[in-house]
Amino acid sequence: MNTRNIFLILLIIVVAAGGVYLIFKGSGDLPNIVVITLDTTRRGHLSCYGYMRETSPNLDALAAEGMRYNNAFTMTSWTLPSHASLFTGLYPMTHGAHYNEKSELSLNTALNDIELTKLFRAYGLSTEAVTLAETLKEAGYATCGVGGGPWLKPLFGLAQGFDEFDCNVSSVEGRPAHEINAIALPFVKRNAKRPFFLFLNYFDPHYPYNPPQEHRRRFYRPDWPDGPPGRDAVDRRVALYDAEIFYMDEQISLLFDELKRQGIYDNTWIIVTADHGEHFGERNIAGHGYALFEQTIQVPLIIKPPKGTAAPGSPDDMVQIVSLMPTILKEIDIDPGAPMDTRPIGEGQNPIVAELYKNLGNVVFGAGGEGSRFNRDLTAIYLNDFKLILSTKRNDRDAGLFNLRDDPWETKNLIKQNPKQAKALRDAYEEWKRSLTDPLDPLKIRDQEVDSKTKDQLKGLGY
Repeated sequence: MNTRNIFLILLIIVVAAGGVYLIFKGSGDLPNIVVITLDTTRRGHLSCYGYMRETSPNLDALAAEGMRYNNAFTMTSWTLPSHASLFTGLYPMTHGAHYNEKSELSLNTALNDIELTKLFRAYGLSTEAVTLAETLKEAGYATCGVGGGPWLKPLFGLAQGFDEFDCNVSSVEGRPAHEINAIALPFVKRNAKRPFFLFLNYFDPHYPYNPPQEHRRRFYRPDWPDGPPGRDAVDRRVALYDAEIFYMDEQISLLFDELKRQGIYDNTWIIVTADHGEHFGERNIAGHGYALFEQTIQVPLIIKPPKGTAAPGSPDDMVQIVSLMPTILKEIDIDPGAPMDTRPIGEGQNPIVAELYKNLGNVVFGAGGEGSRFNRDLTAIYLNDFKLILSTKRNDRDAGLFNLRDDPWETKNLIKQNPKQAKALRDAYEEWKRSLTDPLDPLKIRDQEVDSKTKDQLKGLGY
């Protein structure tokens, strides 16, 4: 072999090696992405949003490093459709993962009650969906998801695209944050030298509220009397709820510590939000999933970008968590590969729209004997200071037009006094519907049976 051929072979080897190195180095330079959902967490109960109690010192510190969004909203008031929107950039109307009495996926057998044969029928996320995890995995990310409550079970289609997905919930109360960390922290350590996407659903503030004793004592007064429902009963529930948030916040700080220990905190996007909030008796509603009032639709949103990168948008932008997928992909310059219903944060205000699909069988639990009150579909749309809630139920007392600036608790229905404003919102809603992508096929779901453990867990949570 002559010298020229040897040189060419060596050149090819060097170029090839260099190419491999550049490819490896490029993927290694991609930032990590951590998305955390604080299940059932009201925005106004985090101290970084001005709450009277110090419930979230570690999230407060995270917000100080990045951006705390003051006008963030979810797309519905319960877990499954909210997470499906977060993972796809699609609204519930498009992705279809919500209550539907026609679905074959039924949990009524968990209640052993033949009279409730329509109870909790819901479509899972269609396999037609292109999820954030699938897109990031294709781009070279290691992907891991950890769920704290039963609606995150792979049964419902939310595990699409994850290399690892754990929702081994063994209690009717979901599972506590330290069990989420027991999976998340080792994943971070194993994957510290490659880009990863880590999704975590911390479930602690979900009812029933049962914080560890040392956290309970921080907010709960032992001298509060037991007795019938009333102000004291609400105070007790809120104190336990706040203690759950404080415990969750403490555990989340351990995740931040591990990212710092591995030297990758500064190269990690950390996004913290909630799937929905919680009612504590406002408008005679307790819990969530029954209405579209601000107590369940306003959510926290904190984004901590990698060092040297600015968080998108501005603190007072009206944003919705359905925009997180296009935002993340834009920030790391990855093509989503599928149409979405919304634009990235900072690229102009998207319409703020929330949806809730219900039927009477789905609202028997926790309705306080008012099941028929919640037998309707709801849609809420925002325009400037106004919010219009539309209902499929005639004379629905949970629908109407509200001026959130003057009436943040939504107590005064202005629809008769201000029909022009109501029409403007209705027109905006119709225009929004025309902008959506084609709906997914809800029948294309993963072929999985409801295992007995899942049934028991959902029964214990009222589902």
